[in-house]
Amino acid sequence: MKLPPTTGHVRLFLLLAGLILQAPLAAAQAPPPAASARLTVDARHRLTEAARDPKLAFWQREFMQGLGRDGVEGAASRSSAARTGAPLRSSSTMVDDGTWIAAAQPTARFCHTAIYDPVRDRMIVFGGYDGGFRNDVWALSLSGTPVWCDLSPSGTAPTPRNVQTAIYDPVRDRMIVFGGFDVTGNYVNDTWALTLSGSPAWSDLTPSGTPPSGRGWHTTIYDPVRDRMLMFGGRDGTTFNNDVWSLTLGESPEWTALAPSGTLPAGRFSHAAIYDPVRDRMLVFGGDDGSVYRNDLWAMSLTESPEWTELTPVGAPPTARPGHVAIYDPATDRMVVFGGYDGNFLNDAWALTLAGGPEWSELTASGAVPLVRGWHTAIYDPVRGRMVAFGGEHNPYSFALKDVWSLSLTAGPSWSALALGGGTRPAGRYSHVAVADPTRDRMLVFGGDDGNNRNDVWELSLPGVPSWTLMAPDGDPPPPRHDHTALYDPVRDRIVVFGGRDGANHFNDVWTLSLTGTPTWSALAPSGTPPAGRYSHTAIYDPIRDRMVVFGGSDSLSNFNDVWALSLSENPEWSEIIPTGSLPTTRLGHTAIYDPNGDAMVTFAGSDSSYRNDLWTLSLGPDPAWSELTPSGTPPDARGWHTAIWDPARGRMVVFGGWDGSCRSDAWALTLTGGAAWNAIVPAGTSPSARFSHTAVYDPARDEMVVFGGDDGGGYRDDLWLLKWTSPVSVPSGAAALSRRFELSLPRPNPSRGQSFVDFELQEPARVALDVFDTQGRRVKQIADGWFTAGRHALAWHGDDERGHALGTGVYFIRMQGSGFQVTRRTMLIR
Repeated sequence: MKLPPTTGHVRLFLLLAGLILQAPLAAAQAPPPAASARLTVDARHRLTEAARDPKLAFWQREFMQGLGRDGVEGAASRSSAARTGAPLRSSSTMVDDGTWIAAAQPTARFCHTAIYDPVRDRMIVFGGYDGGFRNDVWALSLSGTPVWCDLSPSGTAPTPRNVQTAIYDPVRDRMIVFGGFDVTGNYVNDTWALTLSGSPAWSDLTPSGTPPSGRGWHTTIYDPVRDRMLMFGGRDGTTFNNDVWSLTLGESPEWTALAPSGTLPAGRFSHAAIYDPVRDRMLVFGGDDGSVYRNDLWAMSLTESPEWTELTPVGAPPTARPGHVAIYDPATDRMVVFGGYDGNFLNDAWALTLAGGPEWSELTASGAVPLVRGWHTAIYDPVRGRMVAFGGEHNPYSFALKDVWSLSLTAGPSWSALALGGGTRPAGRYSHVAVADPTRDRMLVFGGDDGNNRNDVWELSLPGVPSWTLMAPDGDPPPPRHDHTALYDPVRDRIVVFGGRDGANHFNDVWTLSLTGTPTWSALAPSGTPPAGRYSHTAIYDPIRDRMVVFGGSDSLSNFNDVWALSLSENPEWSEIIPTGSLPTTRLGHTAIYDPNGDAMVTFAGSDSSYRNDLWTLSLGPDPAWSELTPSGTPPDARGWHTAIWDPARGRMVVFGGWDGSCRSDAWALTLTGGAAWNAIVPAGTSPSARFSHTAVYDPARDEMVVFGGDDGGGYRDDLWLLKWTSPVSVPSGAAALSRRFELSLPRPNPSRGQSFVDFELQEPARVALDVFDTQGRRVKQIADGWFTAGRHALAWHGDDERGHALGTGVYFIRMQGSGFQVTRRTMLIR
């Protein structure tokens, strides 16, 4: 039974609050601990319902929702965590397990499908083949700077597949997918609907009637007059079809085989088809009939008595081909054909004018021409009067494309490559390095192997839509390499690279890439005896002693378990560290992070004579010592060539992926505060494909792990993934929603020479934590943690740490966090 509005809700709230609250709400004052009683399920449900009342104050609604979720004990523990400075969770759906989000672009692929979504002015791409079968869904916005977005629909998705078809159903605002060749190795005849309004969701359509046989390389069009999808031809193994099927799209979808009169086209696959709205017919061009490639043209009328007619346009036709695309251009009443395969891949474009008798003519377009390709996709963009083509096959079964091209069809055709938000990304690679550069809010990638050893440097800007830029540093670069290490030296604002291999050589050289001013490479010549050349080792930055610490690795003949330190001051010097305690076994392919709370290096897993899942800490104080950790919880499986990052917001190490004889895609968290414990984490969203020899960094400004590249066992990856742990709001358009709740200004002055002020404004009372982090992600100072009234507040930070000691020159991050929001501002301290 629902309580009446306002009075009943307040009565329920006051009754329960009387059991819990023991002091009034005040600025910068936390509610006291809750009682130990736990609410019943019914009471929690009633609280959740009551909290919907907009007449209640914001803090009352928030408090009631918390009780409804967790009961009194849960609310008490959360309040206690906030008082002790533990991280506050967002009230959004993202919790400690986080959410995977694919960034930038889909993988290069062919034999996929694409539709135009007119409601949202975007192209939707589904499935295809990129070395493996895909069932991911991507959207490319077409206005402004086009940007790719992984839709990650809910619901059970179709099996991964290629050579399927898709149409847009405008009446119900959805994409309809039929057939294809799927990951099971079979031609399928299932029908799927992807709703596009709100949160995209998959559903199995299961039409009535006898369906067509399973098949691929067929064509489908939408018939708007009769609200149906028409399917023609395709291949279902050794059979090349010329049948036509109708799928009604109303409340009760039904398959029906059509029986057109007239002479039927030869059975075929990999042809193209369009709907001709002026003449209410379907046009079919080209394809492969199992014995020859074709360039014939057929029309099927769509009246009550459909009829096939072969058309004989004037003008020289395109060469016979399969694997091409065709769109209808309504502005000029013509069909436009692009690319395909006639024994060689093609990049020619042709127009078939339809008014006054069909006529073929080759389009001579200005601008740079796309690479030759087949089995790509194209849509017509009516807003800009152009054809937009994506991907395709460039060499038989060896080279897929991921580029997007526009063919303008107004005032003289012209080709142009679409400049995408996210930039041109690095080639797919593995065994590279990635380093977070917090001063410039970016990630830097160096080297690796993409079939050849690399020594290129790429910058990934992290704000907004992540965007790649190829850097061109001054100075002579290091020799190309992979399986090396790198770290960020915050004192000297530079990247330090050590070791690696190029196949024949095992390096022990040290290189620096200065980042101040013009980035410049220089070789470092430390004094002292250097470590032996090695690869697949680890290196961490020790901020207290201003040095790089290197552990383990291999030179192909022997594996190592030695530890070395490279001082990073004016006179760098190598020295071997001889720790006490039992040593880890020799190994390579392990990971290591610096634990600022324990002032220790933590290393996990790797390979000696077998894959391992052991965990070791090396204390870094005056008397370094190894000790094996035995955390509680079930540990991850043994592995190597995984990644690990330090998550400072939650005091834990996060591990992703790796190799144990096969690729892995699992994620794990090792908490290191309050007793070490392993936990498997299962983020929401579609996870990255399994992989190894990838890279990962922690992005403190957005509280996320950034994963790039690697080897998935079938190819080198160029994809970028974000594992986000905190989201200000649950919808993408967060800026407007956030601005209504709070505002955090930039610290002033910025830069400062000591004291600075942090201004923030709340629209409603809220609990707020203000913390200062350094570039290593360590919290160095808590400015505030408590409840604040609505209005504007100004707090001072004196450029000091928790002990009141002055911090050195550098970049620092001030994070404002509360229930349901988080934002970070950057400030510079100069001494």
